[in-house]
Amino acid sequence: MRIVYITEVNLDKPSGVLNKLNQQVESWTMKGNDVYVVSIPSEVNFSGDKLLLTSVAKDVFIYKNKKASSFFSKGELNFINKFLSTSSVKNYIATIKPDVIYMREMVAFPRITAMFSKYPVVLESNTLLEKELKFCGFALRLFYNLFQPYLNKRIDGFIGVTDEISTTYIKYNKPTVTIGNSIHIDIDIINQKKTLNSSINIIFVGSPDCTWHGIDKFVKMASHYPQYSFYLVGPIVSDVSLPNLKQMGFLGKDELADLYSIADIGVGSLALHRNEMNQACPLKVREYLSLGLPIIIAYEDKDLNNQDFVLQLPNEENCIDGHLGDIEGFIEKWKGQRINLDLVHSLVSTEVKEDERLIFLSKVIGDHYVSNRL
Repeated sequence: MRIVYITEVNLDKPSGVLNKLNQQVESWTMKGNDVYVVSIPSEVNFSGDKLLLTSVAKDVFIYKNKKASSFFSKGELNFINKFLSTSSVKNYIATIKPDVIYMREMVAFPRITAMFSKYPVVLESNTLLEKELKFCGFALRLFYNLFQPYLNKRIDGFIGVTDEISTTYIKYNKPTVTIGNSIHIDIDIINQKKTLNSSINIIFVGSPDCTWHGIDKFVKMASHYPQYSFYLVGPIVSDVSLPNLKQMGFLGKDELADLYSIADIGVGSLALHRNEMNQACPLKVREYLSLGLPIIIAYEDKDLNNQDFVLQLPNEENCIDGHLGDIEGFIEKWKGQRINLDLVHSLVSTEVKEDERLIFLSKVIGDHYVSNRL
């Protein structure tokens, strides 16, 4: 297949989403497909442009309109850049003549569907976007309400990373499937033993302005267990001073790898209820698993149901205070251990998940051209 992959991820800025894109493209290419990446960046940065797209994409097209930067502020510029991109992206796609377009969901904008022309489009959705946008500005919510329905009606197939997400697209009467996030797992080279360290270390890697991550609950957890060391990577929480809580800020890849090597437990989102969601499969938690870390989460991940290396707390505000014994018992059980990566591989590896995705793409292509002949 010739696949055009459309995303708003910045290809010159490290992120978990970019890592996922790289691994997907690499997996699809290894299966004999030609993949072309189109980036309409969500943050328009004109300095540098050093690509971190390490995968073997056949070609890469990035749209950044430098003239617009003279007239608009950053927030406006991001919208204007997308709006101005449609003709250029459409023309680029026409030169590829893809079998299918694969698009990571973004807030829609005027003329977004013009980019697709006659080609079938599959949309990957990673969140209940409407609910997540309640934490964002008015402009984003307005664009979503005005243009998202037009985008979704044009889509030929939907992939949700959870059943909760997938069910929101059933009303469009198009092929829909749930395929959770995948991650590359190298069973041969990963050291499955924790680096020797006298303390028990618990790590949380979060992002700023994401209240559903529940960083406040991670801090509360640290306050209840002074005998353990807690490492918060990402946003800094002000007015918190606990001797066993180390706020690391944002770390580079090598620094984070060093921290993972001494970690006993990885902690995922603890407050998804604030987003009115119950299911998730965050990329960061997939990263924990790929390194053999047992995890504590407060949501349902269908791929990890009934696994003993997962402590699933209730998705409610009181998930820490009401379950202190469960948390301590889990930490004591798994301290100094790594989980079986063969098992993790069978559950969430790119080899397993991306095969499912390619099968779905082939089905959508077939359905699209059959319906067009009728």
